[in-house]
Amino acid sequence: MKKTRDINQQIAASEARTARLKSNARKARTRQLIIAGSYLEPYLEKWQALTEDQRKNLADQLGRAIHSPAAASTPGTHAPPTGREEK
Repeated sequence: MKKTRDINQQIAASEARTARLKSNARKARTRQLIIAGSYLEPYLEKWQALTEDQRKNLADQLGRAIHSPAAASTPGTHAPPTGREEK
């Protein structure tokens, strides 16, 4: 005889799956933010010196640059800066 789950067990299992999916999505998003932040780390002190309006403006400019056709055609991949580049 096959044991069937009642509706409450099915709902609980579905909610558990949804919670795991959400948790995994948050973890992936956190990793992506850490990677993006690593590119900006050499500029942290200058970023902190900006006003909130200047930060928003800079983020808007960055967003427009990323979505521009020229940015999409940039060849190759780039490693995050280490902060040790020669000036």
